[in-house]
Amino acid sequence: MCQAYIWLKLLTAMRQTDLLKINVVTDIDEDRGLYVGHSKTGHKQLFEWNDAGQLRRAVDMALAARPIDIDPWLFCDRHGECYLDDDYFANGFQSICIRFMNRALRETALEKP
Repeated sequence: MCQAYIWLKLLTAMRQTDLLKINVVTDIDEDRGLYVGHSKTGHKQLFEWNDAGQLRRAVDMALAARPIDIDPWLFCDRHGECYLDDDYFANGFQSICIRFMNRALRETALEKP
């Protein structure tokens, strides 16, 4: 899941809040691409599927990593809930990302997060 999130973050440069709110049903258009809503403006931006297929692979990776396939969120916890709480904090997701980065630092040649 973290790898898919990182790829989507790199490909779209969107905020964490905006990526965690991606809804599989309403925000993924199989023909056009991925719609991501801007939390500050409310505007939805379309990221079109590109010829290299990078965005499509990142979305597919995120879909495959979901613990529950019935939930509408692209990134959901093990109970199928969105990682964002009512105040738009994602403490559980941030903990997962910190553990992922610490593991990457231990097991690879990375020196800085």
